[in-house]
Amino acid sequence: MIYDPDADLPIYAAISAANVNDITPAQTMPIEAGATYVFDLGYYDYRWWAKLDAAGCRTSPVSRRTPRSRWSRNCACPRPAPCFRTASAQQIADLYKRRWAIELFFRWIKQTLKIGHFLGTSKNAVAIQIAAALIAFLLLRLAQVTQTAVETQLAFTRLVRANLMHRRRLDRLIELPTQPQPLTQQMAIQWT
Repeated sequence: MIYDPDADLPIYAAISAANVNDITPAQTMPIEAGATYVFDLGYYDYRWWAKLDAAGCRTSPVSRRTPRSRWSRNCACPRPAPCFRTASAQQIADLYKRRWAIELFFRWIKQTLKIGHFLGTSKNAVAIQIAAALIAFLLLRLAQVTQTAVETQLAFTRLVRANLMHRRRLDRLIELPTQPQPLTQQMAIQWT
């Protein structure tokens, strides 16, 4: 998953089996020249990092250890990732902080869209459920930005859920629903 914290949206997703290393689908993702990529430790591949570096990208793997201890223990490459060469400690800390947005996105998908467990077990069933959750997220996000009455995405999602079967404008979701007026020309049945 590539998540843009500025847009607060996923911009690329790939689904792979649980026994496939994260780096395998990552190597097929589109690379945006000049972008900064922050990823977790499942993405160790110095050839891939060199490819990102050649595209002018900055990369930064996330670890609980300091960059120096990681490189001294695991480095099979003569130099650390480009981000550690060109960024200050504060810049790296800021990148890790911004990376937290994808963790919040995953939590939102799991908790709000109820994708905590999969309904099917086949590859196709899992892919459809993930795709449906991503589509729902994007539709909710697009709908949310068209209105100003509700600020947070979670509050907006709750209002949409509560009003799903009501025909209401987005800017009126926060208002209490009005009672429908009875039709005056409706035929009434007389029971005897």
